[in-house]
Amino acid sequence: SNYTITIELPSKILSPKVVLEGSSVANACEGLAIDSSASTGSGGREFIDYAWNVSAVAINASAARKVIATILSDAVQRQQGAYQFLLSSDEVTALYASSVEKLHVQLQITNFLGRTASADFTVTLSAETPPFLEVIGGLQQTARRPDPLSIRANAVATSCDGRPAISRGVELDWIFLARDESITNVGLSSTSSDPRLFQLPAYSLIAGASYLLEVTAIDKAINQTSQASCEVIVEHSSIVAVLNGGSD
Repeated sequence: SNYTITIELPSKILSPKVVLEGSSVANACEGLAIDSSASTGSGGREFIDYAWNVSAVAINASAARKVIATILSDAVQRQQGAYQFLLSSDEVTALYASSVEKLHVQLQITNFLGRTASADFTVTLSAETPPFLEVIGGLQQTARRPDPLSIRANAVATSCDGRPAISRGVELDWIFLARDESITNVGLSSTSSDPRLFQLPAYSLIAGASYLLEVTAIDKAINQTSQASCEVIVEHSSIVAVLNGGSD
């Protein structure tokens, strides 16, 4: 006899979440790298597709059109299906020389269930040599009121001037702001002794509120800075029923 088996998707379908990490400033000497390996929702498997799209903002759009089309279309084509988007120092130099100021990078990922998600990342091109600065976990993160907040930044001074790694340390300055003017617990300071880590104890934040964490990397040797802003959204915790006298 014949049997028919129907396989249905679970009621709660696993959805991906894109996390893009990288420096918000790209200089001609060091190129550009944006990484999506921290993205979640793959179910322990490889994502089946990475689809990159990049657009440029230029001072003289008509003059830059040909360079933009050639460099960016080639970069997107060669990196479709890759978890990183890379531009060489020569490509960044050519884009900046043609008056490009910013790049808007978008990634859409697809998991094995066919579910998709996308995220954007904006990069400013610079002829100067600011420090490399990235916020681990991306520029939009979630937190819960009962949990401690912990956000880390990686920063290092430029290698363009030939300094050895031991001399490329930078200072980090953190500012934590509430985006809602009605919230008064602004100006919270990190409790971490590690300057690369911004930390707040549990119950410091308000559920449902949105905050902005700004970090500045300062290279005092050449008086250059880089900045990044991370939005922190405080989610409501799940309600858990407790019955007195109950047993596990």
